Amino acid sequence: MKKIVLLCVTVFILLASLSMARAVTLSVGGNLWYNWWIPAFKEGKLESMVYAPSVPYLAYRFSDSRDIGSTSTVTGGPALSVRIDRFSLSTVLVYANYRVRNNGLTRSRNYILYPALPASAAAAYVESYLSIRRWDSDTTLSYSLTPVMSLLLGLKVQSYSLKSRTADLVSGIVKASDDFITVGPGLGLGLTIPLVSDLFLICNTTVFLLWSRQEASKNIMVPSGVVIYFDDGSYFGLGTTVMVAGAYVLSSVNTTLALGLRYQLLWYRSLDDRSGTVNVDRKMDHNCGITLSAIYTFDFSNDD
Repeated sequence: MKKIVLLCVTVFILLASLSMARAVTLSVGGNLWYNWWIPAFKEGKLESMVYAPSVPYLAYRFSDSRDIGSTSTVTGGPALSVRIDRFSLSTVLVYANYRVRNNGLTRSRNYILYPALPASAAAAYVESYLSIRRWDSDTTLSYSLTPVMSLLLGLKVQSYSLKSRTADLVSGIVKASDDFITVGPGLGLGLTIPLVSDLFLICNTTVFLLWSRQEASKNIMVPSGVVIYFDDGSYFGLGTTVMVAGAYVLSSVNTTLALGLRYQLLWYRSLDDRSGTVNVDRKMDHNCGITLSAIYTFDFSNDD
């Protein structure tokens, strides 16, 4: 992530140092997003195992009927942009920590094949904790077709690192980690509609083509010892981002304040029929929330 941020800063500095004969502006600021996240793995269930001692590779899996659910928090980070005549290059980076907790009795069951482990008597009360570190980066190159409409070319990078701990009286303690990164280009349209003096309505929508990589490890502590295994997976996906905001320009201090709504939808399709700690195959990832930004603009235009 540090390399990506350094690269973006370097590009902005180079662009800002271009010929002063052009209309060049550099904007720097911050962005906050109170985000409600319904992750693609929300349908994951609490699970407990019951092993059949008479059949070495047969076990029952008991699953709870409830989903993991959604989570929300404040995300935030820097926002940078450079504008040269009709072209503009911008990037926004936000970071946050999410925590999800679930508990209850496992109920429904099905048969599975599993390596022989000591027998247990019944399904049990399960507690599961998820700690997720996530960052999102959206970089956009825009070209002004008219004073109101712009063509948008985007690059989305999203990554989260998930650590989970599940404990029950049957299977013992299961600790797992999962790293998931998504990258892909996008195409969209942007509208900047003047309402009254210094007040604008901004509407942007972008569609993305995505590729994702998942790397996972799981540590299962059972009476006979510790079982550790690793797995990974690859995904193809589609996504869209829609943002609507009102922006007010404080001309006296070269600052723009914006308040709005942002919605993001990502859909995943497995390329190798494997998944790690969380399974997102044919699942959708929803993000929706309120955005607030403050941007200060440096004008390097040559008035000659």
